Amino acid sequence: CQRSRAHVGIARIYAGSQNPERATLALQNAHTGFLACDSDVRKEQVMRAADLWLELHQESRAIELIQYELNLEPDDLKLMSKLADLYFTAGLWDQARTEYTRCLNHVEASDPSLEATWLSAIIQTEGIEGKSAPDSVVAAFAKVAEIIPRTEAQAHREQIQLTFALEGQHAQALIWAHECVTH
Repeated sequence: CQRSRAHVGIARIYAGSQNPERATLALQNAHTGFLACDSDVRKEQVMRAADLWLELHQESRAIELIQYELNLEPDDLKLMSKLADLYFTAGLWDQARTEYTRCLNHVEASDPSLEATWLSAIIQTEGIEGKSAPDSVVAAFAKVAEIIPRTEAQAHREQIQLTFALEGQHAQALIWAHECVTH
């Protein structure tokens, strides 16, 4: 376990110094010892390693690592959320939407800020695919947006509006721009 933790730390240093080859090698070496760690330490190290894979533009390796850890702890909400974010970053819209929905339906999903983030991401995936988000998702977002801090809700609205605008869905972008102005 200690060797894996050290390799993740070394990978962070190499990634930070723009040495992706050595960072990759360190991450590969770290992977072999993750199972020697207790559950909490392992999960922390896996999340760090996944972030590094992402930093190295190797989304598929980050996804693979989190999926492996989810096989060990299938109900872990942090891992589920991380996987959803990785799918989103990798442009795997259907998988991202499915995983975000899984997060929302999780028993422990009681953090309004996380719910807003997941709902916002679902709405954005719809926009990226040229669709309008289902009314139920938009309504759920509106409900949770009333609970979270105003600046946070506004940031989500602006991101959604920007996504629709960038995708050329001007009618939807205007609807979300109106939401930004009226809240």
